[in-house]
Amino acid sequence: LSVVMPVYNEAPTVGGMIQEILAELNPLYEVQLIVVESGSTDGTHEIVSKLEKEGIIDKKFANLVNKKTCSSIGRKMNLKKLHSKLR
Repeated sequence: LSVVMPVYNEAPTVGGMIQEILAELNPLYEVQLIVVESGSTDGTHEIVSKLEKEGIIDKKFANLVNKKTCSSIGRKMNLKKLHSKLR
């Protein structure tokens, strides 16, 4: 199961959200959590990178950056990237 999670300036909550998503879904599915970070300025990127380094989220897909800061553009842009990485 792949879950795309767009985030922007979510530093106070992003770590907890990621942990909750994985805690709920991991017992049921093999989960690939894809965090699309949209140019946050509050430390969100650093938190996601830390979780990636700790192995909590998949390094290959964990922290894709959407420089256009628009969630829908980020999802579409990064789904194209993921499709090519999964081949």
